[in-house]
Parts: sequence; C-alpha cells; structure tokens
Amino acid sequence: MSHYFFAIKLPLEVKDELANKQERLKATAPFKSWVHPEDLHITLTFLGHATDIKIREAIERTDDALKGAKTFRLEVNHIGTFGLSKSPRILWAGMEDSNPLNHLQKHVFTACEAAKFQLDQRPYRPHITLGRKWTGTDEFEIDVLPHFDQPLIFNVTEVVLYQTFPERTPKYKVIESFSLLS
Repeated sequence: MSHYFFAIKLPLEVKDELANKQERLKATAPFKSWVHPEDLHITLTFLGHATDIKIREAIERTDDALKGAKTFRLEVNHIGTFGLSKSPRILWAGMEDSNPLNHLQKHVFTACEAAKFQLDQRPYRPHITLGRKWTGTDEFEIDVLPHFDQPLIFNVTEVVLYQTFPERTPKYKVIESFSLLS
C-alpha cells in the first residue's frame, strides 16, 4: 500500500556524497537494506495512507503554512542509529540542531494536523536514513564506522510531498513541491 510523507529534498551533490558514504559503510556495517541514493531525504511529517481528497487538503494547508518560509543552511556531520545499540534497526546521518529546520517541521506538522491526519506525536528527530536492519553476526559498534571527514553543508530550498511505491527502486515519487524563498 502506498504512503505519503512531507520531506526536505536533498540536493543532488549531497545525495552523491551520502551514496559514497553508504558504499564505505557497507564494507563494515552489514545492514539488510540500504536506501537508494535517489530516495535520501529528511522526513518532516509522515502521513501514511490517505485518500486523494485528504492529500489535496494537506497540500493546500502546507502551501499556506510555508508561505514566506525562507531557505536555510543545514550541516550533516555525524552517524547515528535507532533501535538497540548492539543491533540497530536504522543507521542514519544526522545534522547539527537547527531552529529553522525545527520551525519548518512544526509548520508542516501543524498544517497536516489541521487536515485531520493522525500524526506521530513523538519528538521530532531529523535524520537521513542510510540503512535498515542490522544483520551482522557480531554486535554493532558505531565507533568503528567511517565518520564524516568534513560536514556536508547545503541550503534547504525545497519541501516535497513524496508518495511511496514499495515495489519500485527508487521507491519515492515527488507528488508536490514547495520552493522556499531565497
């Protein structure tokens, strides 16, 4: 079943750098699956399955919520995990704390709540998923992974609504795009 989510679309050069990082990580970190480079993104709000009418309302409300939103810089500079430390579910790239990112996420989240979506209420933890499900026979050790020699710094210029197609590779298709003001 197809799902929808709002996200920050990463610039091509950032996706390329992260794909290179994934290749280096694969040598020491056996994860069951690796995110296709074209699918790399920063989720803002996950909507799940929805009707066309509800998606249209979320698009309209998000468009209104993002009017006047400006571009900003992000710095991706570390690796982390979700799940058990010895056998994590998710390997991700993380970024410096960013007030503009947190405000952007809040605007999108609030717009989607107003469109009557039932959203995850856990605190927002921005990240870029790189791999899923540790399959190593030994315990996972984050300290032995290659880290960032230099941070990836880029301007956030666009928010998109993705639709998932689990049977395809890449899995995500842009349904709507929202440009931020320079």
